[in-house]
Amino acid sequence: MSATFKIKINAIRTGNVGDLPQVIRKVEFTVQGTENSQTFELPQTVDLSEPEASSFKPLSEVTESDVVNWVEANFANMEAVKLHIQTVLDREVAKAALEE
Repeated sequence: MSATFKIKINAIRTGNVGDLPQVIRKVEFTVQGTENSQTFELPQTVDLSEPEASSFKPLSEVTESDVVNWVEANFANMEAVKLHIQTVLDREVAKAALEE
């Protein structure tokens, strides 16, 4: 089977970049995988690239969905993290099946 994955935002770190105030520079997040009532999470951190002035979104207008999209676009190790989570879940699902 295959796990379903969710990204949960834990914290964001901001800083000024040129004339742009409160630019999101770093995101702390957790990748959560779930399969057959088994769950495994791995906390991660990603540094975001500097935004273009033309596409900058003020912090007050940023949604959680925006941040998740930026994490997915900037975190180079996402596939490896998901693969690790899937491996752990495969073991946990098999272990739970033996205990039934």
